[in-house]
Amino acid sequence: MEARTLRFMSEAAEGLIYLGNGDIPVKGIFTDSRNPLPGGAFLAVVGERFDGHDFIEAVGKAGCRVFIVSRIEGISFPEKSSVLWVNDTVEAYRRIAAAYRSDFKEIKIIAVCGSNGKTTTKDLIASVLSKKGKTLSSKRSFNNHIGVPQTLMEIDSSHSYAVIEAGTNHPGELAPLLEIIEPDYGVVTSIGHEHLEFFADLDGVLSEEGGIAEALPSGGAIFIPEDCYGIAQIVKRLGEGVRCVTVSRHSSRKAELYGELQEISQNGTVFKVFSKTKEVGKGQVDTRFKTCQIRSLGAHHITNALLAICVGKEMGVPEDDIYMALSECPAPEMRTEVKVVGGLTLLIDCYNANQDSVCAALETLKHLQSKESGKTVAILGTMGELGSSAQESHRQVALKAAATGVACALFCGEYAEEMREVFRANASPDQFSEAFDTPETLLAEVDKYVSKGDCVLLKASRSQKFERLVQKWSPGV
Repeated sequence: MEARTLRFMSEAAEGLIYLGNGDIPVKGIFTDSRNPLPGGAFLAVVGERFDGHDFIEAVGKAGCRVFIVSRIEGISFPEKSSVLWVNDTVEAYRRIAAAYRSDFKEIKIIAVCGSNGKTTTKDLIASVLSKKGKTLSSKRSFNNHIGVPQTLMEIDSSHSYAVIEAGTNHPGELAPLLEIIEPDYGVVTSIGHEHLEFFADLDGVLSEEGGIAEALPSGGAIFIPEDCYGIAQIVKRLGEGVRCVTVSRHSSRKAELYGELQEISQNGTVFKVFSKTKEVGKGQVDTRFKTCQIRSLGAHHITNALLAICVGKEMGVPEDDIYMALSECPAPEMRTEVKVVGGLTLLIDCYNANQDSVCAALETLKHLQSKESGKTVAILGTMGELGSSAQESHRQVALKAAATGVACALFCGEYAEEMREVFRANASPDQFSEAFDTPETLLAEVDKYVSKGDCVLLKASRSQKFERLVQKWSPGV
């Protein structure tokens, strides 16, 4: 961040400088008391399990002298402190980040939204754009009311581009994030079965995620899969002068690019990239394609890469640089990540889970199996925040596991018994399944069901903490 005065922040947040000097320069804002930012201001966030105001003394001992707070009673600030007093620190953070972002109109900002694949797509786009200019991107999945302002506050005048991931799990959360991002371009990765406990159904997801269309300025563009659910409704929400660029995993006359899977292996995903379909003679083969390789595993990641290619082209990144950047970009941790540990090939995809992402991961597991490998094992845990659709979503996942030929399916959590019943009713006699009430029970017994050489998928919502299985098989990982 380029330094701004506390007065700048006070005016943006409509707060009061309660103590100290309003002209003191502030070099950033931090919310984690364990990681003070030299020259920065500590923003005291009030959460469900903690209150940042309780850590002001500790942060002061670490050297911090600038604080943004929503209460002052009972707080002893360090000597020579400067304090900005606001009604709501989280809202203040949002307003300060918006004011700061407005100082960098020359930087092209791309907002990445959607139900699945946001982090992977964000990383691919950032890798591509970095070939042409300095590019800022959201760390990990910093995509909420804290992460987005934090990312925006890292912009400086040396950047040419910023790729910002914006997430939502409740209606009305996305619009305020887009308001402060002020994106020049938008990317929608998919509209799927996410957080249905709060969105109710796909149309609820569509209404929320489709808000990116209304946030784009004239001259901008939205990049979206051609087969995205509700694409027609999203396009209708675009303002005048905003273009729609589509991609597809199938031959298409309308899509800017389409991709054709070639191979999935431990090294990643290889596919052909074709430009808009043109007529070729009868019996002739269309040879106008580029071969692309990415490190993320799964045919579903082809869409993410195609979106990144289109964004790169829009920004004028040379074609060879685009494909090189895609091949160099590492796969995000715990998202279709492959590790060989203890003689097992692990497909680790346990950062989060919903029906669509689990089904995609099962398809990837099928592609990973080879004649030399052992059996395929799918360890599937609870998918959270699905509301009234939870039972049916878990049944659909079990059905998909049977259909993809998983040799051994281990189900864990609230719907495990029902999933096992669905699997057994639809699987062949040589397919096996078992159910476990809790992750702890699974952890204790899982070794009975896996053998060296097996390909093992780990897929569940974060609450299941399936990374403990990786640690069990490879201590220290």
